[in-house]
Amino acid sequence: MKHVNEPVPDVRQLNGAVPDELVVVVERALAKAPADRYQTAAQMAAALRAVELHRRAPVQPISSEVSSQAPVGQPPMPSASAVKPAQTAKKRKWLPWLAGAAAALILIIALGIGLLYVAWQFVRPIIGTGAMNLPTADGMVRINEGIYLVGLDAPDNQHTIPQQIELSEFWIDQYEVMNIQYAEFLTDSGQPPPAHWPEGKVPPGQESHPVEGITWEVAAAYCEWANKRLPTEAEWEVAARGPQGLLYPWGDDENSIELPRSETYAIGSIPSNQSPFGAFDMAGNVWEWVADPYAPIATGHRLLRGGAHGFLKDMAYRLEGDPNVPTMIATAGIRCAADQVTGGAEAEERAMLAPLTRGVLFRDEFSDPNSGWPTGEREHEQFGYHPAAFYHLEVSAPNDSLTIFPGLSYGDVTAEIEVLVDHTDTEDGDFRYGLAVRRSEDGYYAFTISPRSGTWQVLKGSPTGVEILAEGTNDSIRGFSTADSLRVVADGSDFTFHVNNQIVTQVSDPDYASGEVGFLVETFDETLVHVHYASLTIREIDQQQASRQSHDDFTDPSSGWPTLSENTHTLGYHPPDYYHVEVSAPADQVTVTREPSFEDVAVETEVFVDHTDTESGDFRYGLAFRRSGDEYYAFTVSPRSKTWHVLKGSPAGPEVLAEGLEDSVQGLLASDTLRIEATGPEFTFHINGQVVARVSDPDYASGDVGFIVETFDESLAHIHYESLTIQAIE
Repeated sequence: MKHVNEPVPDVRQLNGAVPDELVVVVERALAKAPADRYQTAAQMAAALRAVELHRRAPVQPISSEVSSQAPVGQPPMPSASAVKPAQTAKKRKWLPWLAGAAAALILIIALGIGLLYVAWQFVRPIIGTGAMNLPTADGMVRINEGIYLVGLDAPDNQHTIPQQIELSEFWIDQYEVMNIQYAEFLTDSGQPPPAHWPEGKVPPGQESHPVEGITWEVAAAYCEWANKRLPTEAEWEVAARGPQGLLYPWGDDENSIELPRSETYAIGSIPSNQSPFGAFDMAGNVWEWVADPYAPIATGHRLLRGGAHGFLKDMAYRLEGDPNVPTMIATAGIRCAADQVTGGAEAEERAMLAPLTRGVLFRDEFSDPNSGWPTGEREHEQFGYHPAAFYHLEVSAPNDSLTIFPGLSYGDVTAEIEVLVDHTDTEDGDFRYGLAVRRSEDGYYAFTISPRSGTWQVLKGSPTGVEILAEGTNDSIRGFSTADSLRVVADGSDFTFHVNNQIVTQVSDPDYASGEVGFLVETFDETLVHVHYASLTIREIDQQQASRQSHDDFTDPSSGWPTLSENTHTLGYHPPDYYHVEVSAPADQVTVTREPSFEDVAVETEVFVDHTDTESGDFRYGLAFRRSGDEYYAFTVSPRSKTWHVLKGSPAGPEVLAEGLEDSVQGLLASDTLRIEATGPEFTFHINGQVVARVSDPDYASGDVGFIVETFDESLAHIHYESLTIQAIE
């Protein structure tokens, strides 16, 4: 870049015979400022001609005299003085052309240099003088430009009022600076090591732990050494809370995950401690220094963010203090940021964790083999990532089992997997596999399915062995053909278990309050089973959702309701999103229910009549609950008579416990909403939001929930159920 930054060299250094006048022309042609140069080729040509005229010898006039010695009859010979001028005059005819060509050539060179100069003036503010020293995108995550909310709705001494902050795009380290990285900085910079390092060396076994005991000044120096900078306070908070403004990287519940309290841990080793933008360990582990506070702090003070091991704080918490006080420094570490990086475009193309939605603590679809699950092989066991996007467990001996846990520790959560069998050795050997929760050493709970027998099991592991807490059958289990969805809702000592969106059982056990989430595969007489886990999702428990123990909108034909067509009864899923029940004979009835069994619940359905055979025949339909065999309660409506009935079924036949009229019943024109609240022996019945009856009956304490359709003189009634919701009643 000398042609831009340094003066034009004097051409006389190469050729001392170059005249001063020509040097002036060359220097003007190559002037730095465009305004100082020749503006046209004609101007430069004129300057060159002036140089030539200035340097030319004086022209002698042609003599008119003839030598007196010339022989008579010979033409006179021109004198020597007359010959040179005549030759010079002939050569001058080429000068204008040569001067113009030279001027054009020099102007082209000058214009090229000028364009380079202009380009440099344009690019320099963008790339800066340190363009060659930008950090790489490796190990950093990008935060998009935008307007973000920082602060807290309930401000105090450590929290500011909410405010909107506009940020340009920036990059921030995905992980805190490790001890081993900091050791490289010490070698280059000559800085003293942290005081707690034994003999000035990285503590053994803590190479991948975050460095701590760092002052603000040294943290800033490290980032500068890495061609980065400390993040601003607003940048740090946005990177930690995500676009949703979560209180913690994983959500709003501090207790949803457990972090080590006694000391630091290896960076990125707790997958759930990850912000929506993909930055790890912003909560706990070590405090992190930030620059440029977004709200006032005292003169000379600095800010730490994020909390430390044994001192977890929310992501809006601002720890302000004197940066030279030992207690501020003791557990302080480093995370750097940058305005720009190299390789950013490539980094965006790499597989990255998608931003988590609110309430989702962890999700893995196993497309990234660096997401933290163990990979290995032992006798009769294999586990690891499997293309295209699975995590596989294989057990290759009968009566053997394998459990895998990646360090995801939780208390009250909803855990859900999608899982299928890839292959086995035999066609009839039995085995089971599924999801394990709250594991601590030998103690855990597990929820498994056995696709060959169509059964499910709830297990409790302990040092003495495995105990079956509950088991049953479920026709929706597919296993080999497509993935099954297994879900465990763990709320205190109460657990709810789902197979393919169906509740199959509820269990209460107080022994294990928290622990790791992982996978389990066990063989019986099967000699080899290879299981593919397609996804794992861990969510906060939505209390409203938790109380809604079951909901079906009948969009999934594998959600477990029976399908049949025989004699006068037709049951099944009906497009686009109904479950239909049809009775095609007069004086006939069908009741369809399914497990699990419920006690005190609220049951609600939306239901309407699709079609009938006649315009006046009578029939009724509605909800059945607490059914066991021929015993049940039911709540029905008859749209043609605008009546409702509370029924009690028994082997002797149905009994009417209550009945009445309700003008809001629509049935044939639009959906009606029927609702039952069953608490012990007390029942309340609603139609379209209105209470129509209260009944007390102690005979049936629990049972299945479902539907009932009954005809009287109507020869065909085809009923569409739009939804069924079951909620617990405290």
